[in-house]
Amino acid sequence: MKKNLFTYFFLGAIFCFSGKNMLHAQADFKCGTDEAHKKLYAEHPDLALAAYKQNAVLEAQMKDRKSSKGVDTGQIFIIPIVFHILHTNGSENISDAQIIDEVSILNRDWRKNNADSSAIIPAFQGVAADMRIEFRLAQLDPNGNCTNGIERIYSHKTDNANDNSKLNPWPRDKYLNVWVIRTMESVGTAGYAYYPGATDTYLQPYDGIIIIHSYVGSIGTASVYTSRALTHEVGHWLNLPHTWGSTNNPEIACGDEGVN
Repeated sequence: MKKNLFTYFFLGAIFCFSGKNMLHAQADFKCGTDEAHKKLYAEHPDLALAAYKQNAVLEAQMKDRKSSKGVDTGQIFIIPIVFHILHTNGSENISDAQIIDEVSILNRDWRKNNADSSAIIPAFQGVAADMRIEFRLAQLDPNGNCTNGIERIYSHKTDNANDNSKLNPWPRDKYLNVWVIRTMESVGTAGYAYYPGATDTYLQPYDGIIIIHSYVGSIGTASVYTSRALTHEVGHWLNLPHTWGSTNNPEIACGDEGVN
């Protein structure tokens, strides 16, 4: 599923991630994606080349689609999502209601139904788009059994979490995996996700998003102030760098997200 959608995601990618408007309301939200990739590529330099080749293929696909001017069918893509809650019976074992609230936030933001879309800076107003992506809690697990898309795993790996905390991943071509944890190994980091090219080979079990429980939803252990971190990380999961490039320091470094 995921590979087939990349081209579509790139074409509409700018929507409401335009610079600091999203981050302004979350000044304390530190995204760990860039830091995680630097560490990953240092340990597995072959993956950097694999990701580069995949992005080259995507670039070619985008050009072909743009030149073909195909008919816009208005299709909405449904992405099944599973939340793996790692806990030791503490506050990190968040309620089903908090998870359901988060899914509503994701759908609001990615369909451009967020009220603050009116605050997008003028340069991006004309290209901000409804991404036609909707997230649904998975109804069937990998074995075909009924599920509510929420899995609770008792594990001390909820603390100082890293890639080794990504327990029981469901197939990446059928689900978006989200691991909810208590604390992160990288101090101050709220969450991170790998780009698809980074986990396209032997690191497929690491594909997905890992995030602290207080950045999931807007109720329970979270708040409106922290509620859009997962919206941001989903962008990385769908191959979007930060709008200012591969850094978490927009005031210092300058770059772009690679979307024309």
